[in-house]
Amino acid sequence: MLAELGAGRSIHAAPLRRAVREGAPADPRADKSRLTACKQGGARLGNPTNAPAAAALGRDAQVSDADRFAANVLPVIETIQAAGITSLRGIAAALNARGVPTARGGR
Repeated sequence: MLAELGAGRSIHAAPLRRAVREGAPADPRADKSRLTACKQGGARLGNPTNAPAAAALGRDAQVSDADRFAANVLPVIETIQAAGITSLRGIAAALNARGVPTARGGR
């Protein structure tokens, strides 16, 4: 597999694919030096054609996930507050005691 860089230049991607397939971590220094060489050679990296649209889709997904999480955890927080626990630290401790995971899966 070759990555086209324009003007007849390309990088052979087989070593990276092999490392990924074999479960070996890729060498970040070698990757960085290859990217630097590409940039110095005038190659445009990334996909600038749809970056704003892709960013908007990502934001929409994050907002949707956050809204869903808030809708699930809000009744629990209201129950905790009704029990007289109103400080943020107290609410966090009560949520942890109940085993309610955070939005990103932590405790």
